[in-house]
Amino acid sequence: MLFDLLYFELGEPFRVVDRIPAYHGGITFEDLDGDGIPEIRMNDWSFAYEFASFGDCYAPEVLLRYKNDHYVIAPDLMTKPSLTEEELVAKATEVKKAYRDIAEDGSVTLSSPATWGAAGGALWNAMLELVYTGHEDQALRLFNLAWPEWAAHGKRHALRNFTKAVRNSAYWQQMAEIESTAGK
Repeated sequence: MLFDLLYFELGEPFRVVDRIPAYHGGITFEDLDGDGIPEIRMNDWSFAYEFASFGDCYAPEVLLRYKNDHYVIAPDLMTKPSLTEEELVAKATEVKKAYRDIAEDGSVTLSSPATWGAAGGALWNAMLELVYTGHEDQALRLFNLAWPEWAAHGKRHALRNFTKAVRNSAYWQQMAEIESTAGK
């Protein structure tokens, strides 16, 4: 089921001010920056079924701020502290383990992150979390640390597919626009 949030301006004329696609999840309102105007907390469902089944897909949290008569992405509110090198290496180790299935008899089956749905998209989900909290550099570092050596043949193609999926997200595109104009 897909949901949209519509908000209206009452008066003459009655009008729809904005439509915000919520897709598969809900939206909550909360004044996160203390300005008296509630921000929207929701998830970016652009990646549903992209790297794994719906139940395993990661929908990064997105925060929107009211500005100039509509809600826009607020990356400054989404930023979290970066991981330490130790935390990043531990995350990579955790991700690598997700792609190893050890049977009761001790036999090991290895899955490549490039295989759709493998390990519930563990690598891609961890990378998305880093991207959406302001750490694209760490997402790439995690990719390089966590990618299994034995699956090197699919590495470049998999990263290209991940990058394409991220760039197709309307929310990521808004973040990229804000970052490019802030740097000017």
